[in-house]
Amino acid sequence: DKDLWAEGGRFVVTANEDAADAIKFHADAGTSQTIQIVNDAGTSASAIALTASAGGITVGLGGGAGDDFIVDTTTLVVESDNNRVGIGTASPTGQLEIANTGTDCVVRITTYDDDATDVSQLILQTADNTEASPQLIDDNDLLGVIKFRGYTNAFNDGAWIQARAAATPASGSDMPADLEFWTTPDGSA
Repeated sequence: DKDLWAEGGRFVVTANEDAADAIKFHADAGTSQTIQIVNDAGTSASAIALTASAGGITVGLGGGAGDDFIVDTTTLVVESDNNRVGIGTASPTGQLEIANTGTDCVVRITTYDDDATDVSQLILQTADNTEASPQLIDDNDLLGVIKFRGYTNAFNDGAWIQARAAATPASGSDMPADLEFWTTPDGSA
């Protein structure tokens, strides 16, 4: 039993069938056709769209506040207005935030390799200028920081490890650096 109708400005497709293809949109006219589902709220601007093509599936978010891609409330959230991704949180506060309540929050990077020539890596990298045109860093520039924070009235730094350029690097692969360890004494503000 399948229904297709228009009602009060709505177009509705329903299927009361327990089958893999209960509702199917299909385009079969070559390699350049697309199927689009678009919601532009009647403005014809900043549409939210799902486009399926031979190249894969693209989710286009409008870029405005609330134009988010959300899976199960907090499982995965992509905020298009501020380019943030949250896993386990509905409101990420950085470019990537992973949160968990009640159990350990674990980020695991695993490599399987028979001859131990490939390894898991976490790379923090810094350059002057822009992503499109990176430039040489300067003496004393921070290369990366790992912070350990605890909550009082807000999340506050307790300790951190940072890498800093020990001199202005020469060209090529020269990158003189120091590794610094910092802690916060009790009672400090």
